[in-house]
Amino acid sequence: MRLACKFLIGVMPTVLLAIAIPLGWLYLNLPHGEAAHEIRAALPWALLVALSTGGALCAAALVWLVRRLLQRPIARLQATMVRIAHCPSRLRIEVPDGDEFGDLARGMETMSATLSDQIDARISAEGSLERIKDLYAVLGGVNRAIVRLREREQLFAELCRIALEHCRFSLVWIGMPDETGWFRPVAVAGPAAGLLDEIRVSNDPTRVEGRGTMGRAWRGGWAVENSMLLAPAMAPWHEPVSRYGIGAVASFVLREEGRPLACLCLYAGEEGFFRSDLVELLRDLAEDMSFALDAMHRADQRDRAEAALREAEERWHFALEGSGDGVWDYDVPAGRIIASARCLELLGYSRGQLSEHYEDWEALMHPEDLLSSREAVRQHLAGETERFVHEHRLRAADGRWLWFRITGKIMRRDAGGEPTRMLGTLHDITASREAQERVAWLGQRDALTGLPNRALLGERLDVALAHAAGSGGRIALMFLDLDRFKTLNDTLGHAIGDALLREVAARLLACVRSEDTVSRRGGDEFVVLLAQAGSAEYAEQIASRILQRLAEPYLCAGRTVYTSASIGIALYPDDAGDAEALLRCADAAMYAAKGRGRNAYQPYNRGLSERAERRNAVERALRAALDAGSFELHFQPQAWLDGRGVVRAEALLRDRGGLLAGLSPAEFIPVAEECGLIEPLGEWVLAEACRQARAWADSGLPLLPIAINLSPVQFRRGDIAERVAQALAKVGLGGEWLEIEMTESLVMRDIDSTAHTLHQLKALGVRLAIDDFGTSYSSLSSLRHLPLDRLKIDRSFVRALPGAAADAGLVQAIVDMARALGLQTVAEGVETREQHDFLRAIGCNQYQGYWLAPPCDATAFARWLDRPAKITHLVVPGGSR
Repeated sequence: MRLACKFLIGVMPTVLLAIAIPLGWLYLNLPHGEAAHEIRAALPWALLVALSTGGALCAAALVWLVRRLLQRPIARLQATMVRIAHCPSRLRIEVPDGDEFGDLARGMETMSATLSDQIDARISAEGSLERIKDLYAVLGGVNRAIVRLREREQLFAELCRIALEHCRFSLVWIGMPDETGWFRPVAVAGPAAGLLDEIRVSNDPTRVEGRGTMGRAWRGGWAVENSMLLAPAMAPWHEPVSRYGIGAVASFVLREEGRPLACLCLYAGEEGFFRSDLVELLRDLAEDMSFALDAMHRADQRDRAEAALREAEERWHFALEGSGDGVWDYDVPAGRIIASARCLELLGYSRGQLSEHYEDWEALMHPEDLLSSREAVRQHLAGETERFVHEHRLRAADGRWLWFRITGKIMRRDAGGEPTRMLGTLHDITASREAQERVAWLGQRDALTGLPNRALLGERLDVALAHAAGSGGRIALMFLDLDRFKTLNDTLGHAIGDALLREVAARLLACVRSEDTVSRRGGDEFVVLLAQAGSAEYAEQIASRILQRLAEPYLCAGRTVYTSASIGIALYPDDAGDAEALLRCADAAMYAAKGRGRNAYQPYNRGLSERAERRNAVERALRAALDAGSFELHFQPQAWLDGRGVVRAEALLRDRGGLLAGLSPAEFIPVAEECGLIEPLGEWVLAEACRQARAWADSGLPLLPIAINLSPVQFRRGDIAERVAQALAKVGLGGEWLEIEMTESLVMRDIDSTAHTLHQLKALGVRLAIDDFGTSYSSLSSLRHLPLDRLKIDRSFVRALPGAAADAGLVQAIVDMARALGLQTVAEGVETREQHDFLRAIGCNQYQGYWLAPPCDATAFARWLDRPAKITHLVVPGGSR
């Protein structure tokens, strides 16, 4: 309407003017008169004709203009509608804005765009639905394959084939990383398979090839790139994938037992292919595959285990049958034991005498072994032990209890893990068990007498003390020492001495009850433990009975022998409250009995504690002397018996302060060891001896080797060689200027450890000697392998020389033995010419004692040494071993 109105407004003035101008012209030229009257009469008709003609002309012009102004936009709009009907899209209609046609054109454009979007969305949805439908088909096919297939490689290949068959993928492949992290294809399908020959993919994030979808999926589970050619992370593969027309890629990790095993990688030509719904389905597919891989892995392990089990059963059966042991097969659910003929033979039964019921086999077991055997079986059936091993007694057909080692192993379990079959052997260990029991018995017994040794006595004493403490009872402990046994043993020989000790043991056992204990502590010392003494009078009655029985004559190897004993008695809880204190009290009482003239017993009393008090006084004096620095070394020379002169000096510890005056080292050194003072004391002696040797040399005297005594406590520390080396180095002395003396018992206590330490000292050049040789015991075979230089014969053997035949024989034996071992001998305590001459005559090498010189301090010793006669005969280490 707006267009029509504009048209009329514009056209009508022109039409009216065309009419008005002619009429005005007629009007201006109309004559007066009749003619004018006629003209005026005809004028309406003329005007009517003119108006009709003008109207027709105007109508014609109007039609022409309307057609010209409306037909073209309508035609364009009509053509656009046709286009929209055929293919809606986003378009522009060439119609000017500002009127109804312009508005209509814009509306049609909007409608076309909306229709286009809706159609695109519908097409996309239909495509997505199609893809989802295809992917569901893939899921179904893969699940059927999972049920059907048993091999991993087959399942991988089937997954790739099914995915390619149902979906429009360009390439589907599964890769597993090698040891270097590069993915190797294990299954491939698709027209773009050749792409794998041109690309490399890794799971290593430090490599650019490890940052693509497969690398990220390996680390995070899955990864998608819907615009592969635009993704920076995919740059290493842009060129090859563009040639294959690939636009999108998705990767998903496949796991086995929770660990990444492989990656599934899918390539699509269309960008944006992997929508979120597709990705979720593909993740489900990867989960299904992982579940299948777990199942395959477990099945494979089960198959392998069953195969190994069958093989093991076959091997074990073969081995067991050939071992000579009995073989048994236990059907656990049925409770049946099938025993081989060898099993029955070992027990002395024939086939049919024993049933196959487990309970019947248990009935053969010794009651003391039943509970432990049941527990061992339970533990193995429960999987707590790798093998079943148990030793117990079984009753044989003849009624004897025989020891067997039963071994077995679960060979089969059901699906729930419960044991179903157990296979094992029956091995007769009666002989070895009896031998072990004999060894164990000997380990707690004295080899000579069969009595309990110290260890077993200690155990029984602890038990007795605990029982007495709980019941309020009393126990008695007796220390017994045979009188003059050493003399008997030396004069009559060891065979008679051993026979005497065995007879003494038998008589002691006859004097006490079965619940009491008689123990041999070593040598001629015995201990009697009365577990329930009741009273002191009862203990004294037993002691009196023992003295009476032991005083009776003995017949040993055809000879009549007499001996007696000294007994010390201590009571719990009267005299002491623990085992150690009780032993000390009994020991003190025994020495008191010896002091009374022997062949007596002595109950412990408080007066005997004076010995303990003396020991405490010694300890206090030791500590005071160390604190005050009042110790000094005295020196006593050792010389050759053949007159070649002085060979060395022995350092002896003295206290110039007088606190330890009158005490020999034999008395205060044990106290120092007990209270822990021996280490600082020993360190001082070592350093002072080295210092004094250097001081003599610096003063112009010839350098003289010095011998020092080594305490067992120092030796056991294990670093004595290092300490000696430091002391020598501090004063610049070589090891040959120092000699270390050790007791026989110290050397033999732990021969392997001792040998190691002695070789360390010997490597320093230090000379080594055994002190007080003959007062303890030595293994000659062990002495042969020790790097020793000398044996020092104890003064107790020298004291009665040469008159005492027994002592003379012993000394001669020691000298001969040392010579055979390549060792020198030094006699201690030589005080008379007769002793000197006798020792020289039997071949003893060196001597020490008052006959040569008494011990004296360093200054006096230097004066003595400086005497011309002594200097002339001085022998340096290079001249002796």
